[in-house]
Amino acid sequence: MKIPFQKITAFTLLCCTIALISCSTPEAVAPTGTSNPVDNSPLANEIMINGYFPSYRPLTYFSSADYSNLSIAYFAFIVCDANGNIVTNSTNEGKMAAMITAAHAANTKAYLSFGGGGYYGSTTFYDMARNATSRKEFAHQVKTFCLAKGFDGFDVDWEGLANSSQGLAHEALLTTLKDTLHNAGLGLAVTVQQGGSASFFTQTGINQADLVQIMSYDATGTWSGSPEDQHSSYDFASAGISFWKGKGIAASKLVVGVPFYGYNFSNMPCPCAAVTYSSIVAAYPDLDDNTDYLFTGTYADTYFNGAYTISQKAKLARTQRTSGIMIWEISQDATGSKSLLTKTVASLAAIGVSVKKLTNSIP
Repeated sequence: MKIPFQKITAFTLLCCTIALISCSTPEAVAPTGTSNPVDNSPLANEIMINGYFPSYRPLTYFSSADYSNLSIAYFAFIVCDANGNIVTNSTNEGKMAAMITAAHAANTKAYLSFGGGGYYGSTTFYDMARNATSRKEFAHQVKTFCLAKGFDGFDVDWEGLANSSQGLAHEALLTTLKDTLHNAGLGLAVTVQQGGSASFFTQTGINQADLVQIMSYDATGTWSGSPEDQHSSYDFASAGISFWKGKGIAASKLVVGVPFYGYNFSNMPCPCAAVTYSSIVAAYPDLDDNTDYLFTGTYADTYFNGAYTISQKAKLARTQRTSGIMIWEISQDATGSKSLLTKTVASLAAIGVSVKKLTNSIP
């Protein structure tokens, strides 16, 4: 995951060519270059839509947000120390409580998320995860905390693995968490990249998770020397599905990440400024749903995902038999009839597809 308004993650392996504007790509086209066999099973009539709620938003946002069109709401983030102790505070715990209450009232599951782009390449996480004692202590504290607060599951968003040793520590952490959380009836998700340090994630480790959420965004714009281009094209999302299928992860576990923000390239060189979709709509009230690039005006030279592209990615997730999509992050959305989430749900409903509501905490 990423924190908007600043450069956090930096992928070093990108698709050689990323479409400038991807909204015209047909929804039924399979990922380019995939060697996976064609799945001719019936398409699902419901998909998951998951969304992140970052802790820096005010308390009132967590209690007043509309959770009805979400399958899982993620509270982002908590971290830990090297001994496996959870690091949080009373202010954030108040926000957690508000989110859990409101999410459950909408029949939406609430997960606690660990890590985040602000801890990209964290050696603290590595020190905790590679030691059996601290790793088990962390898993125990996660289980106890989630049960006490009312969370339904836990998400591991450890980004920027530096080498295979960290990859093995990540695997050990997920294995320990799976056993600990599943025994308590709690779900486990993992959030992953699709290039660069993603090569250090192990198949065994990633397969411990119930859901594998792909950050199919930030393909550009976030590091020094980033090329001016679309950071989250349809083709990039498609390539992410193909990448993780190729790593031996079942499509049914995959969740395709979509951004509710874009990048402004008017002040090159990058890293470039992030622009929320709500800010774009406020500056361009007559914005067309098909628009993914702004030529003029307040945010001239900005690439983002419009309503059509987000909807097409949701349909791609369905046709590729994945679980659905996840959003970074919900508070960046416009409100009312301008909302990307609302328009995506309506687009799915038009083809007979609804938002999946989970019966159990473990998907």
